Amino acid sequence: MTEYDEPTEQPSEEPGYEAFWDFLEDGGFTFPIPVASRAFPYERDQAGRILREPSGRPRGGKVYRVESVDAKTGMRLTALADISRNLQRGAAVSPADVAKLNMDDDQEREFSEQVMGATYHEVIADGVDWPIIQKMVQYTYMYFAMGTDVANKAAREGLFTGGKAMAPALNRAERRAQPQDHQTRRTRRTQ
Repeated sequence: MTEYDEPTEQPSEEPGYEAFWDFLEDGGFTFPIPVASRAFPYERDQAGRILREPSGRPRGGKVYRVESVDAKTGMRLTALADISRNLQRGAAVSPADVAKLNMDDDQEREFSEQVMGATYHEVIADGVDWPIIQKMVQYTYMYFAMGTDVANKAAREGLFTGGKAMAPALNRAERRAQPQDHQTRRTRRTQ
């Protein structure tokens, strides 16, 4: 048997094998609640209130699945998460790394497509409102960059704003540690 042939023996019965196989086969996630859109609105009663299933989930909408990102995208997401974490902890971060966190509209759109893959185009086509799409992108980013627990905690604590993710402002000590262009500084004072 070559290394590329399919194995002919049955899967191992060793303890933990099934759990490990399930872990390897987990290629993404499904959003836990249906999302409303123009194509798939929530069902409402005569007063306009959203109807709910006995479980409390809204009736209607659509449940979306996001497939796992490729290795290159995963490494990019993890690197961005590390930069953001270092900024929050007050660790030294280069201006070039901070610039990676500040995206213009085109870069944000490309990032959203990269994070959510085909699901991004699906939610756009279904007419999901933009603030909801932004929250879905933020959740998906955290899920793939930092893990399920971190993404779920952020969702529970209301940390997804639906707006642009901004790098935290530098504090005074960080601004002082940055190299200064003294010529520009003098020019500003004399004007």
